[in-house]
Amino acid sequence: MDEISTKFFNKNAHGRLIIMFKHLKNALALSEKFSAKIVKGNDEQLESVKDEMMNEMDASIGWHTMGIPLIISAILTVVSFSLPQISIWHGISKWMDWSKNAFFIGAMITDLVGCIIIIPLMAVVGKGQYLALKSYVYIAFSTATLAISFLIYTILGTLLGADIKTTHLIVSIIGVILIILSFMCINSLVFYRMIAYCLHNRAWRKQIEMQREKPHL
Repeated sequence: MDEISTKFFNKNAHGRLIIMFKHLKNALALSEKFSAKIVKGNDEQLESVKDEMMNEMDASIGWHTMGIPLIISAILTVVSFSLPQISIWHGISKWMDWSKNAFFIGAMITDLVGCIIIIPLMAVVGKGQYLALKSYVYIAFSTATLAISFLIYTILGTLLGADIKTTHLIVSIIGVILIILSFMCINSLVFYRMIAYCLHNRAWRKQIEMQREKPHL
């Protein structure tokens, strides 16, 4: 009975998770399916992809054509990733007995690496690349894990009487709020339409490249 209940709970939990990220799941599926079609497609097939993406967009001009949900999500993800770094590096610096300013340098380098990864990745997502989109979603989930872990650490530390500053607790709460807002941006119908727009433009660019490669008579 316990095993059946566990399986039922896991199935329901998985179902709720899929519903929770419905638009994001659909965006990933759309990108994967049509990225493969674009890679293998000829001129006629690419035209068909463009028509299908126009139908998915529903409107040729809007917030989705400006990449607003992705831009906002990327900014929120970067900030959410950056917020715990000072506390993390302060703990590492204290444990390793480094100089007082070493933690600040470590935090700055980590933040810089995060920006170097996320910002160019955002640009590649805008070109309709499925692997870039999948990688960005993975980074967003990793950032969410970091933010939630930091929040749990600060709450437990505060309750257990550890030396946790109030600012660390506030920062951890802000970090979780920001990553939730980031997911709201990419788990939206506007983001789904933005992915369709990016795929449309990718198919269009390939058509232009194919026309340039044709021998001129």
